[in-house]
Amino acid sequence: MSVLKSAELLSNIKDEKFIEDLFASIMREEKLTNSDTNITGDISKAMEFLNEYGNKVKDLVAIYEKMSPDKVAKIVEQMIKNNDTITSFELSSEEVYELSDSSIIIDVLSQMKNQTLSKVLDFMEPDKASQITRLLAKPKNNN
Repeated sequence: MSVLKSAELLSNIKDEKFIEDLFASIMREEKLTNSDTNITGDISKAMEFLNEYGNKVKDLVAIYEKMSPDKVAKIVEQMIKNNDTITSFELSSEEVYELSDSSIIIDVLSQMKNQTLSKVLDFMEPDKASQITRLLAKPKNNN
C-alpha cells in the first residue's frame, strides 16, 4: 500500500493509541530489516497535510453553506475551470498529492448538505451542472 493511501486511511482513524502502536510496529520492522526508509515519518507528514486540508475544506463548507446559492454557483463555475496545480505535497518516496481549484471545489461540494448543493446546482448552466455532477459521482482515485 502506498504511503499516501496509508495516510488517507489512518487520518480517518481517531484512535491515537492504535496509530502509535502501529507506528511502533513499523519502526521495529524497519530496524529489524535495517531499512533506510522512514515510512512512519512519511505517513505522519502526509497525515498532517491531509488533516489540515480536511479541516480547511470543512471550514469552507460551513462558509459556503451560509452564502447565497447563486453566489456559490458563480464561485464553483470559476473554480471548476482551473485544473492547474495550486499546491502539492511531495514525499521523499516521490509520491505527490496535488490540489487544484477544481479538486478543492469538488471536495467542498461533496461535503455540503444535499439541499444546499441542489440549490447551488440549480443556479448553474446545465452543462456546468452536469460537469459538476460527473465529478461528484466519480470515485476517488485509489492509488
